[in-house]
This record gives sequence, C-alpha cells and structure tokens, in this order.
Amino acid sequence: MLPLFKDAIDLACFRVKPVSHYAYTWWQPVLWLTVLSVLPALGVPENKAGITVPVGLLVAVTWLHALALTFFFGWWLKLGDRWDGQGSLFPLIVLASSSQLIAPLLNMIPPAVGIPISGVLVFYRLSVLINSLSKATGVEIKHVLVGLLLYLPTVFIVVLLALMLASPAGLLPPLPTDVGAATQQEQN
Repeated sequence: MLPLFKDAIDLACFRVKPVSHYAYTWWQPVLWLTVLSVLPALGVPENKAGITVPVGLLVAVTWLHALALTFFFGWWLKLGDRWDGQGSLFPLIVLASSSQLIAPLLNMIPPAVGIPISGVLVFYRLSVLINSLSKATGVEIKHVLVGLLLYLPTVFIVVLLALMLASPAGLLPPLPTDVGAATQQEQN
C-alpha cells in the first residue's frame, strides 16, 4: 500500500504524526486531491452542461478551498511562535480531506437518512482536520478551533463563488417561478 493511503487511513483513525512525516513527491497529494474532487462530481445527475462542467467546477472549488486552507493555517499556526513552520501543511490537509470519498455513497440512500448522515460526516471531517492540524504541528486544539472560526468567512466566499458559477452552468435546479404568485394569493 502506498504510504499516502496508509497515512490517510491513519488520519481518519486519528493517528497523527509530525508534519515532516507527510512529505511526499509533489504529484501524489496533487493527484489525490484531484481524485477527491472528481469522484463527488460523478454522482451529479445529468444536466444540460454534460459531465465536464460539474467535474471542472468541483475540481476548481476543491483546489481553491485546499489552497486557501493551507495558506491560512500556515499563517495562523505560526502566529505567536506556536509552530515553527517546518514542512508543508498541504499534504496533511489533503489527507485529512480523504473522508469526502464517502460523500458520493450518500446519494444512494434516501434523503431522510442521508441528510443526518451528511451532518455527522461534516462533523467527522472537521474533527479529523482539527485533530490533524493540532497534533502534527504541536499547536493546542483551542488555537486551531479559533483559526477555523476565523476561516469560516473564506468558506462562505468559496461556497458563494461555487453557487455563482454553478447557477449559469445549469447545475442548480431552477427556482420555482410561481412562488411569488402563490405568496401573493396567500396574502389576499
């Protein structure tokens, strides 16, 4: 088994090593992040744009998010000399995101069950990320949590950007046109 996959499983089980351990040849985390972003796109229902638009959009958004997270936490964890900055956080962040491989499987179960499981999966992914960043860098969890809260506006910007790009591409369902008329009738 490639060390990258073994390390991804270890992080998923909350077994974390120092940042210097997660040094791979440059193409391994790059390829793994791209695979992580392509697989959820394959579960998107057919639309008028075909498959290339959702795949391209999800790859771009995933890369934007991973790079922003890497740069932000690279800066944030160094504040106050909490972390010496040795090693790159990018492979660690990519490996901590590996649990998103489970997300496409949620399309196969009914929404009544899938939505709560999605919420648990988001919490789990955040827990893996926080634990990984804290233990690999030696920074206390409290500082990582505060950093994550400060990073939330960036998440909202990335999501809004993705929605702005997805809407004209036909990836979002159209808004009902009769909502205004129905609301008007209810008021009368």
